[in-house]
Amino acid sequence: MRFSQVMKIKNRRIALLVLTITSAISTVAVKGGPILGNGPVAGSAFSIAYDAGNTWGAAISFTPPQDVVLFSVTLWLTGYTGQNGQSICASLWNDANQLESYFPSEPGVKIADLTTPSSNDGSLAAFTFYDSLETPILAGDTKYWLLVYGTGNLSGSSSKWVDGSSPTGGATYDGSEALTLGSFSSAGFTTPAFTINSSSEIINSVPEPSPVALGILGCAYIYRFRKQR
Repeated sequence: MRFSQVMKIKNRRIALLVLTITSAISTVAVKGGPILGNGPVAGSAFSIAYDAGNTWGAAISFTPPQDVVLFSVTLWLTGYTGQNGQSICASLWNDANQLESYFPSEPGVKIADLTTPSSNDGSLAAFTFYDSLETPILAGDTKYWLLVYGTGNLSGSSSKWVDGSSPTGGATYDGSEALTLGSFSSAGFTTPAFTINSSSEIINSVPEPSPVALGILGCAYIYRFRKQR
């Protein structure tokens, strides 16, 4: 076999190795967890209630920086006892339309209903709502709304979605809307306490190459250079 043919075979092997490493780098998944959230502070941001045909609640808006898999949302609530059929509903909507002036013309198109967690004795606690069907993928640079409202005959009692500190995380917090007697309004309301959680991976991510991968790639080029000398 001629020297040129040997070198072609070796070069092809090197190219295959480089392609394999490059592919591995581009498909590495970023670990998930909270993509946006805060902690509770004193005060009640929103009433979550339903009584005599009237609905109270709120919606918060956020924008993920890249595609993420939604796993759950956690809300800090007080007064959630479950008495008199009291329940809290949470759902995720896209921002095809802004919040409408009349409930239940919710924002955009519904993406997922979230399961309602069990109540407690009414004390302040973190309640986690999970996706009830399948985990939705949220597109990057796209605004979404988390809508929360009360159901059941509360007989004058209501839950409170408590105030939160300034949200932090990879996603952008875009604001909130209050749902009062079936109508939305953003005037004069603070940020509630919440956490939006992704699953174990971030989709379509383009992470930085790892040091190990870069080292292997460098060795491959050095090996090729020396063999050609």
